Amino acid sequence: MDSKKLRERIVAGFSPDDLEMFVAEAFPEIHGGLASIVSPRHDLRYQAFALVERFHRHGELGRLEAAVTRALGEVSFDVALSFAGEDRATAEALAGALAGEGVAAFFDRDFEPELLGDALAPRLRGIYQKARFAVVLVSAHYAAKPWTKFELAVLLEEERRHQRSYLLPLRLDDTTVDGIDDERVYLDLRQRSVAEAAAVITKKVK
Repeated sequence: MDSKKLRERIVAGFSPDDLEMFVAEAFPEIHGGLASIVSPRHDLRYQAFALVERFHRHGELGRLEAAVTRALGEVSFDVALSFAGEDRATAEALAGALAGEGVAAFFDRDFEPELLGDALAPRLRGIYQKARFAVVLVSAHYAAKPWTKFELAVLLEEERRHQRSYLLPLRLDDTTVDGIDDERVYLDLRQRSVAEAAAVITKKVK
């Protein structure tokens, strides 16, 4: 997500009063420092510009983009992360690195309030349908779990629908996962850092 597009989404999606309320709810820990930026006395375009620039300076543009997506009821991501629970720490580190690169990533824990109480299978299917790419953390845990097998089946359906390389595999070990053929190009996280992987993914999706 580039700064200009994010500013345009904010201007199109919020009134001045709505923007002030959004910032107070989405970023309560820093709302005091943002209050002068999003005061309704300012023109909305100025507010959007100043808000985006503030997050850009602090390397948190991805965080703002994700919050705007949630607030506007949009389920749209550059990438969705699919992983086994045992590999959550790696997935969380990758989600953070992608956010720092300005990539809108679906990481389940970031969306717990929105997912709470929902039937997870159809909700995730809808998210994967609207994600531009899916990043899969390939491991022995991923190959063994019924839930990740379901997720992968949905992702492969989406890849057939997109008719392009939609599934981006990151290898954590030497496990072969049914459905992800060995001819695919992987990123190996035993040889590359999470930050390096995030940089490669960013170039792919931008």
